[in-house]
Amino acid sequence: YSGRTDGIKRQGVGIALSKRVKNTLISYTPISERIITARLHSRHINISVVVAYAPTEDANDGVKDDFYQQLSDTFDELPGHDIKLLLGDLNARVTSDNTMWPGVISKHSLHSSSNNNGTRMLDFC
Repeated sequence: YSGRTDGIKRQGVGIALSKRVKNTLISYTPISERIITARLHSRHINISVVVAYAPTEDANDGVKDDFYQQLSDTFDELPGHDIKLLLGDLNARVTSDNTMWPGVISKHSLHSSSNNNGTRMLDFC
């Protein structure tokens, strides 16, 4: 769990692992109340998992900028040879127009346009 340090039980992210997967846990790092990482051992290559909870669409741009900068910094610090997975709730709506984001999205989306959070997520990817 990675959450607030002031004792208030709001916000936070966590990772729940089965007993089998727990045995592969190399390390975990709470980054903030919105980001936590875990590194797992696998047979051929280690896996770095980042769990994130992005600000909502209504949050101001400064809060969103700070979140995505911290997320980017977190990914930059992961071991380069690991498989990297981003999981969580990014509060993003993503377009089905894959011509703007080749190799990032497919044409299978429920939305005809992206919201601000969706564009930020696509830029990050």
